[in-house]
Amino acid sequence: MSLSGLLGNRRRGGVKPGDTFYCRIGLLDGSLLPVLLSGIEAWGTEPLVLGKFPFVLRTIYTLPGTHRLARSADYRLLATTPQMSKDIELRFLSPTSFKQSQGIQTFPLPELVFGSLWRRWNAFAPEELRFPEVEWQGLVAAYELKTYALKMEGGAEIGAQGWVRYRFREPEQIKMATILSHFAFFSGVGRKTSMGMGQIQ
Repeated sequence: MSLSGLLGNRRRGGVKPGDTFYCRIGLLDGSLLPVLLSGIEAWGTEPLVLGKFPFVLRTIYTLPGTHRLARSADYRLLATTPQMSKDIELRFLSPTSFKQSQGIQTFPLPELVFGSLWRRWNAFAPEELRFPEVEWQGLVAAYELKTYALKMEGGAEIGAQGWVRYRFREPEQIKMATILSHFAFFSGVGRKTSMGMGQIQ
């Protein structure tokens, strides 16, 4: 799963009673949806405490079209993405970083981004839709990024936010990268996607 941070209008003075926020949960295994929904239903109106501030769950959007962040797809649908593009632009909506060798890489290099998506796709997609191993040959054609810190209990996690345009030349990689770029909305990319990092559009 991937999980966004709290999305909404933040005041300079901090959160106040009555403020509305959203949180987006991306599931990579459709069989988890009934479990998630029954868990949320069982939670009821009990306050959900985040950062020492109590929140109440008011609405759940699950159907596409009910909210701009509510989408659904299955692996077969994503695998038949009709329009392939050699140029793929991804927006990194929350700080994004990757494990590389013994360190942390904050720049979203094509092999790190699409390698991360490839691993997630192959871990959850039906066997007949899994992709073969690939040595990514993409290039960064343009970008506008800044590094930001995501504050967590254990300290801040640094990552890149902004957009990157990737370019692929080899037809099979164009196809795989296009499919994986659509998959990224659900899966997130890189490290700590279940803690709000690596949200992609």
